[in-house]
Amino acid sequence: MAENIIYNYGAPKYNIELLVGNRAESKEHDLSQSVKKISWETKRVGGGAKLKFSLLKTEGMGFWEGDMVKLLADGKVLFVGYIFEKTKNDKEEITAICFDQLRYLKARQSYNFTGLSADGIIRKISADFGLRCGDLDGTGYVIPSLIMDNQTCLDAIYSALIATAKATGRSYYFYDSGGYLRLTAATALVSPYILGDESFTRGYSYVTSINEGVYNYIKLVRPNDMTGSGDAYVAKSPASINKWGMLQHYERVDMDLNEAEIREMTKTLLLKDNRLQRNLTLHCLGIPQIRGGQSVKIQIAKMGDIAADNFLTVENAVHNWDENGYTMDLFFTVFREADTDFAYEMSGFSEYIDVVKKEPKAIRVKKKKPSKGHKDGDSDSKSYNYPFHGNYRVSTVFGKKGRSWSCGWHTGTDYVGINSKDVYAICSGRVSFAGTKSSYGKCVIVDHVDGYVSLYAHLSSLSVKRGQSVTTSTRLGKEGQTGNARGSHLHLELHKSVYKYPPNPRINPHVYIDTHK
Repeated sequence: MAENIIYNYGAPKYNIELLVGNRAESKEHDLSQSVKKISWETKRVGGGAKLKFSLLKTEGMGFWEGDMVKLLADGKVLFVGYIFEKTKNDKEEITAICFDQLRYLKARQSYNFTGLSADGIIRKISADFGLRCGDLDGTGYVIPSLIMDNQTCLDAIYSALIATAKATGRSYYFYDSGGYLRLTAATALVSPYILGDESFTRGYSYVTSINEGVYNYIKLVRPNDMTGSGDAYVAKSPASINKWGMLQHYERVDMDLNEAEIREMTKTLLLKDNRLQRNLTLHCLGIPQIRGGQSVKIQIAKMGDIAADNFLTVENAVHNWDENGYTMDLFFTVFREADTDFAYEMSGFSEYIDVVKKEPKAIRVKKKKPSKGHKDGDSDSKSYNYPFHGNYRVSTVFGKKGRSWSCGWHTGTDYVGINSKDVYAICSGRVSFAGTKSSYGKCVIVDHVDGYVSLYAHLSSLSVKRGQSVTTSTRLGKEGQTGNARGSHLHLELHKSVYKYPPNPRINPHVYIDTHK
């Protein structure tokens, strides 16, 4: 790290350049003399850099949405991005808003990553979206599995970094630098500058609050579809409640989570959120080298031990150039170790919530006696049977709501075979598809003799081919976890006439089988 830099005699001078050009062209237009205001913002997490500039419209000047924009200070690139929005007012003033490459990672996608590190995941996503990668620090940690269903690519990357931090204790900063995506260890992002009473800082504000994001009573509720109520788990801080009143965080969790997992979640949330929010804002002379994600040494004597001689991480950095010169505002979250030292209590109980009871979790299939004139295995039979011919359980019911599914609800019934993983056709018909489909993984689609269509997803192997006739005695394949699947299971959907996602009309496969055997 370079020596600490202290500056006491006024604002340093920088040669600022603003260049705009069509990304398909090599020619750039210099707007440096025309621009009136420039604002450049970087964040530690939550999105990429944002650039906003304003100027008066002049003859021959033209730039459009999608054009590339570069901001430089003394010849060094600070920002490379693209125009996403333009505004013109009655005074002929044009304002453009630009974002760097991370803006394209707000696209939603479904991924099933297995055996990749965070840097490997970034390379994969970047290649899919045609983004440029620069130096990516190798994290050295392979994430066993990361499934992202209908979530933004940026969320997938942040989830990978959180998993890495939990496993290794090392944090990384993901950002765009000069038009290239980079991943850097947080320990390497230490600024040499000191900010304080006699160094760069012109003023500050310090806010303490319990208004947003502070909770001393955490309640997580797991729907229990067997009892029709909710299993509630609570972690609370009596001393904090006595001091601030009860500030409750309430959340419904996945019914597949066990008691130990939920109790650990409540404890973790309480330790994270039961503390005073402390936010520091510094108003400073501009320093182009400082950006969100960096650690900066703070020396403000009036603040005592909060920022007397501490390194704080920049959450947001906003740099402004206008007729008054160059300034920057830096935003910090301040943590005190004493804030996390408190006693807590945990408890559990049942309470009413609106839960639809589901089918029993373990069922033994009883073979139906053949009807008169019908032989078992008859390809013309319109009778139904369950997809497992032995013991099984229903792991996720049809219609369950949640963000895990792209349409917001579970479009089928999930089964887990107990003594056998063999999957059978639920009705006679003909195989119209046998192969792989994105999030479904290996799957089979059967067109029934009665006009309905069934889909069997996440199979580990296939035993039929397209065009093959099947009956309820035909094995289609084996239950698995291919595609976007968490754990081995069969996802079964039932459609009317043709396959359509999501099913319309909605048909509960388990109920339909039960009433058409």
